[in-house]
Amino acid sequence: MLGKQFPKAKHTLLEAKDDLTAFTAFPERYRKMIHFAKPAGADQPRGA
Repeated sequence: MLGKQFPKAKHTLLEAKDDLTAFTAFPERYRKMIHFAKPAGADQPRGA
C-alpha cells in the first residue's frame, strides 16, 4: 500500500516486525497491560 510512497518506512517496519508484534506471544488478558505500560524510566526527567 504505502510502501511505494514510503519505501524507507516500509523497510524499517518490516525489519522491526518481530519486535512490534512480540506482545502477541503473551496471553490476551495481559496484552492490554503491556500495551499501556510506561517504559522503564518514563517518570524520570531527562538527563537525570
